[in-house]
Amino acid sequence: MSEKKATKRVAPRGLSDKAARLWHGVTDGFTLRDDEYELLEAACREVDLIARMQREIDQDGVMTTGS
Repeated sequence: MSEKKATKRVAPRGLSDKAARLWHGVTDGFTLRDDEYELLEAACREVDLIARMQREIDQDGVMTTGS
């Protein structure tokens, strides 16, 4: 049986500097499987989403519609 050689991947396009640091912090220290790379990319994109949401809250405050 042949073993699949793990290859290091570059950070996905469009990540912020903070998310890219997370990517490199993990990939520089660990060898990941394909499914783990998928989870890491999702986590990095969540870092960016949370930062964007926080900027909007900081700018507009917390708003609700209705009573």
